[in-house]
Amino acid sequence: MQRGFASAVVFICFVFVAFSPSSFAQSDLSFSRNARTFETQQGSLITKALAFACLSLTVVPDGLPCNPAFTPFEKEPHFDFEGLISNGYPTMEKMRLLLSGNLNQDLVQALFGGDPVLQIEGNAELDFHSRYFNARYTPASVKFFSVVRNEANPLIDVYAVDEQNFEFQSGYEFLPGLFAGAQVRAVDRKYVRKQVFLLDLATDEGRAQLQPQRQSAVYFEPGVSYVFNLPWKPRISAMIVNLGIQNGNFSDMNEPIEGQYSIGINPELPWGDLSILLDYRSMNYQESSYTERLRLGMMYHLGAMYLGGGVDNNGVSGGLFFSLQQLNAGILYSTTRVPWQSSDFFTQTVYVEAGWRL
Repeated sequence: MQRGFASAVVFICFVFVAFSPSSFAQSDLSFSRNARTFETQQGSLITKALAFACLSLTVVPDGLPCNPAFTPFEKEPHFDFEGLISNGYPTMEKMRLLLSGNLNQDLVQALFGGDPVLQIEGNAELDFHSRYFNARYTPASVKFFSVVRNEANPLIDVYAVDEQNFEFQSGYEFLPGLFAGAQVRAVDRKYVRKQVFLLDLATDEGRAQLQPQRQSAVYFEPGVSYVFNLPWKPRISAMIVNLGIQNGNFSDMNEPIEGQYSIGINPELPWGDLSILLDYRSMNYQESSYTERLRLGMMYHLGAMYLGGGVDNNGVSGGLFFSLQQLNAGILYSTTRVPWQSSDFFTQTVYVEAGWRL
């Protein structure tokens, strides 16, 4: 009976995400950004594969837990070095020139005079995992996306981010099944995020709209989860994010305080382990309806292999990840074109990740 009830809950949640009326009216946001790359969010290949539905995932095999309450689930201390890159890497040098503040007409033509869509994401991070605390240092995390629409009077949506960050997590099981923790996250970034007309960039005054801005912030983010002592390991989780001190220009790229919620189950299988996760959380802080915040993810783990998939209003994703004794690697595909929507304008992205464990 319990299994039938859990299956029904998962099915209803999927139908709710996939076929809600607001899902048919794809937002402008999904036309102007990558489905799994967001300006202020850093995610591993696994979390991207799950559409960021990871607040109830007890162990993230290629990164820190999304919820610091799950810190005690780490069995042995170790260091990980991870590197991720997406397609579009020839855009990297153009992005760095844009963020240098030396925008000229030649760079405008190189960025916006060719392909209507340009995109790139890349990061390198050093992670430390233990049963008592986790830490992550990211010396470089870059993201760029631009799209040019309206041939008569071309309109450009563009963002470029170059960020360094540090994150510290700790958690504890206070009562049987009750886990709580918190993370401190410090970020420092240079960014451009604007919507401009291409004709405006022909003048010095117009190009000044794309001058880079600076942000720095320190956030304190508590999380909690309760794991029921039942078959399928049902669990409920919650977090408060972006609670902290900000410095710089946050008018174009704001990170408001938000509550995030999640449920997860692990159905029993003869071979391997399956996690089914449903999160209610914002990834870009501009969603226009509550259904846009719903994210459904599934991950199947068998031996050294992890197979993940996810769906939300911004797109679908699927990836494969292998974790050996010291080496790990994975590949992920995502698109803004979801099966139940008809659109001739969409983006597709491939991510590759590789790492080393000490």
